[in-house]
Amino acid sequence: MKTLILTLVAVFTAMGLYASETTVEASKTDNPLVKEVAKGLDEKVSKPTQEMKNLNEAVERLAKGKASEADKELIKNSDEPFIKMLQESTIYPFRVDIDDPIYHTLVIFYASIPSAASAMVDLYMMKHCTNDLSKMTVEESREASTTQEWGYLISMKYSSFKSSEDTYTKFVQAVRAFNCGDQNAFRDYFDSETVEATVLTNYDTQKLASQIMEFSFQNIKGIECHVFGETYKIDNGKFFIRVKKQKCGMGAEKEAEGSVWPLGDNTTFSSLNVGDKVKMYKTK
Repeated sequence: MKTLILTLVAVFTAMGLYASETTVEASKTDNPLVKEVAKGLDEKVSKPTQEMKNLNEAVERLAKGKASEADKELIKNSDEPFIKMLQESTIYPFRVDIDDPIYHTLVIFYASIPSAASAMVDLYMMKHCTNDLSKMTVEESREASTTQEWGYLISMKYSSFKSSEDTYTKFVQAVRAFNCGDQNAFRDYFDSETVEATVLTNYDTQKLASQIMEFSFQNIKGIECHVFGETYKIDNGKFFIRVKKQKCGMGAEKEAEGSVWPLGDNTTFSSLNVGDKVKMYKTK
């Protein structure tokens, strides 16, 4: 419990202050989370550049509702990279804007402890059944970060075992599916999805052997994925396609299972050309 309290003190200090005294006290503990926060804060207070001073003053005016458009632009330029990284680290993407009360707080939290911040956002979205953080307050973020559920998520986030990462994802998907009645999350839980994809290779109707077809689509986080399927001929020149592999962005190629269908009611093709649209049911 003492360790948890020290962690929360460091987290909330990071969310609201750039206090050098805190970094000194936090550096005395062996807790790795607190040390991570202390390191981040120490870097901020040890470099009192004019740019940082201007940013801090702009943030103060924003908190008081007196920020100018120039202030907002300065804050956005500083914060947007962290917001994008936070969005990539949560199970589902979220919406937040510079005028929302939680905007800059999320950035400070993520810059200090990335995994803790993404777990807090995931927890908020699961409980409130929304991906819109515009109404989220600093107080609500603090409340979310002091619950047993948050501690459970953190324990999985900081585990070195891949199985815990998978458990974390399944936990979030299950809660979204059953607590929020989210059909997409339900399919996610069972590691399946249906997408509309674009054909990247032509089908050669003269070939007798099976062919490898390539398709592309954008996943929920806007990353381009390439899917590879194998054709199987049936009577009358018709063929169907089974999904074999998938690669998203810079990730590794991995096995996938599923089928590719025409956008209509048919289940087989007579031809396929580059640029055609198809429906694809597959594992992730």
